[in-house]
Amino acid sequence: MGGENSKYNRIGGIHIDLDQVIVKAGDTIKGMIHISLRSEIQACSLIFKFTGKSRATLKKSKSKSKSSVEAEESSSKTICDIYHTLLHWSSPLAAGDYSIPFSYEIPKGVPGSFEGSVKDLFLHTFYTITAKLESKSEVLRQKNSVIISEGPRIHESPFALEKSAGIKSCCCVNKGDSLIKLSLPQNTYEVNQKIDLTVEIDNSHGKTSVKNLEAKIYLLLRYFPPIGEKIVATRTINTVTQKVHVKPGDSLFGDQAVKMQLNLNSIENDVNNMYSMFAGQIQCAYFIEVVGDVSGIFLCCGQIPAVKLPVTVIPNSRTGNMKIAPPPGWNPKMFIPVNMKYDKKFDRIFLKNDRNSELDVTSSNFVFSSPSILAEQKPMIEN
Repeated sequence: MGGENSKYNRIGGIHIDLDQVIVKAGDTIKGMIHISLRSEIQACSLIFKFTGKSRATLKKSKSKSKSSVEAEESSSKTICDIYHTLLHWSSPLAAGDYSIPFSYEIPKGVPGSFEGSVKDLFLHTFYTITAKLESKSEVLRQKNSVIISEGPRIHESPFALEKSAGIKSCCCVNKGDSLIKLSLPQNTYEVNQKIDLTVEIDNSHGKTSVKNLEAKIYLLLRYFPPIGEKIVATRTINTVTQKVHVKPGDSLFGDQAVKMQLNLNSIENDVNNMYSMFAGQIQCAYFIEVVGDVSGIFLCCGQIPAVKLPVTVIPNSRTGNMKIAPPPGWNPKMFIPVNMKYDKKFDRIFLKNDRNSELDVTSSNFVFSSPSILAEQKPMIEN
C-alpha cells in the first residue's frame, strides 16, 4: 500500500494509516500498519514507537570587539520514547501484503504539541508514531506526526468580563469612571475561526469622552529552560479599531453595544501550530484585550479603560484525518488487532539511567486483545 506517506525500497514498503492525528493526552489513537513485500525477508520484527520531544532555540547578540554577532542557545528534552515489539517472525516472512490493526493509549499528562516563534525565541514540541519492519539486513520504516491538543474539544458557554477604570488627568484631577464590558460567545476557538466581540461602554459616571475602541488578540509565551531564568515573550496576532463617541453621562448597552471581530487566521500560517498549552517547559496563553481611547487626556495616576479575557486556541479538528484510499487490488492478510497502553517500563526515558535495568522490548508484557498473536504470527484471515 503506497502513497506520499509510505516508505518503499527494493523489497517493499510500509505505511501507517491513522484514524485521527489530533488527539488529547490520555486518548486512544487507532490505526493500521500496512506492509507490502515484493520479496521474502528473513527473520524480522515489527516495531512500534511513540516519541515526544521538545526543543528551544534562543538567538542572542554578543559583543565582539567593536561589533556584535548573533549566537544561538539551544536545548532539547525527550518527553517520552516508547518502544514496543508488536510482532516477531522467527522464520522468513513471505512476499505479499499484510495489515496489522493497532491501538495505543497516549500517555496522560504530556504537554501539547507546539511550533512557533516569538521575537528571538523558537519553540517546538512534537510527537511521532513510527512503524519499523527490521531484519538483520533490511529495514522498512515509516513515521507519522501526531498532534496532541491540550484545549477542550467542547466550546464552552458564553462568558463576559467587565472592568471599571478611574481616569485622572494631570495633577491628579478626577475625570470620573468609565466601565467597559467585553462579551464572547465562547472561550475556545479553532485556528481558522473568527472571534465575535460585543463591547458595552458605561460612561454614565465619566467626565471625559471615550472616542475609539481598539481590540486585539495576542499570545503570551513562557519558556522555562532547564537552567536559568524563564523567558517571556508576547506577540500580537490581530488588531482592529472601531470609532465610537461616548460622551460623559452616555452609555452603549444592548442593541447599541459595539460589535467587533478578530481573526486568528489573519497572519502567516505558523499560528496554526501555536496552540494553547500550559504544561512542561513551554506555556502558551492567548488573551483578548479591548481598550477605550480617551485621547486628549494626559493620564497621571489613573487608568485607561480596558478589559482583558483569556481564550483557548485549539487545532482545527477538520484537518485531523490521515486515512488514504487503498490502491486497486489491495487484498492484504489481516492480523489480530494489537491493543497497547502506556507503561513506563517500555519508556526508554525511564530506563536509560537505570544501570541495573535491561530494556525489555519483548511483547510478553503488553496489553493485547489476544495473546495468540504471540505464537506463530499467522494471520487471522488468509486470503
